[in-house]
Amino acid sequence: SLLRVEPSCRPAEYELRCRLSPREHVTADQHLNLPDFVGRESELRQLWQAWRDVVAGRPTQVMLRGRSGFGKTMLAQHFLSQLDDSQAVVIQGRCYETDSVPYNAWDEVVDALVAALPSPSTVATVPTEQWDALLRLFPTLGRVRSSGKHGLPVTDPAHERRCAVQALRQLLVATAKVRPVVLFIDDIHWGDSDSARLWHSLLAGTEPPRVLVLATYRTEEEVNSPFLSMCRAPIAQDGLRPPVLTIDIDGLSPRASLRLATEMCAASGQHMPSLVCDVLRESNRHPWLIVTLCQEMIGGSASQSTRQLKSLDDVLTARIDRLTGSSQ
Repeated sequence: SLLRVEPSCRPAEYELRCRLSPREHVTADQHLNLPDFVGRESELRQLWQAWRDVVAGRPTQVMLRGRSGFGKTMLAQHFLSQLDDSQAVVIQGRCYETDSVPYNAWDEVVDALVAALPSPSTVATVPTEQWDALLRLFPTLGRVRSSGKHGLPVTDPAHERRCAVQALRQLLVATAKVRPVVLFIDDIHWGDSDSARLWHSLLAGTEPPRVLVLATYRTEEEVNSPFLSMCRAPIAQDGLRPPVLTIDIDGLSPRASLRLATEMCAASGQHMPSLVCDVLRESNRHPWLIVTLCQEMIGGSASQSTRQLKSLDDVLTARIDRLTGSSQ
């Protein structure tokens, strides 16, 4: 193969590795010991540096940016899983495409923040006017502390929003005084413009809380996302903000792709270098496709006959054929 005249017809590095690797047999029991995370060393180093900045008193924002299925959420979750409870307060939430409520990016986060407060009495220290404003934005907080003014009409929306930000900021500062905080919001591209305004206002000022704000978004949604559009728009100067680090999440490296495909094939109890090569060729280092193709080609999620599949088109056709008529 290496002697072919056309360079494009010669095998790639990962194909050579597949063909030259020893034919080892891996038992099914060993599948339990396989690592659940592969690659992304450079991205993890950047996340850990951002965390060290927060610990040193320098709040930071990190955006994991990439196409759907490239492992943004898995990378974030792997990083968060490495943080010990004694090191950080991890608060998580996510946005949903079907959400239509204002401040949807913060809905789950605010509930989680209140649950993570160092003391239940912290809520009582928030001034009444500010708490009432926060309660208007997030009515579910009424179970923690009610307000007799909650039903009154809003006469000054801008002032109301500032009061709500002050209340939320006070809760965040109180939590971060004990341990630095990580706020993780998944799929931020589904967030609304109100969420973006709150995001900016909460982190503005000369003494922001010790917090690492971590979010993921899909590049294919950048143009149509109200949240991301608001983030790009010029806004009024209301104080300094932490720096924003954008990390592009692309395909896995050739080495990580080979490792992922090889270990998934080995988990089947067989050594199939030809299938590994097929998977790497068809997936183009896309992690979700590597997993899906391995499942289908090896038979981990399909019938014995699908082990003969050789291309992404074959896999898609096989999956569609297994669907019922209405699902197709």
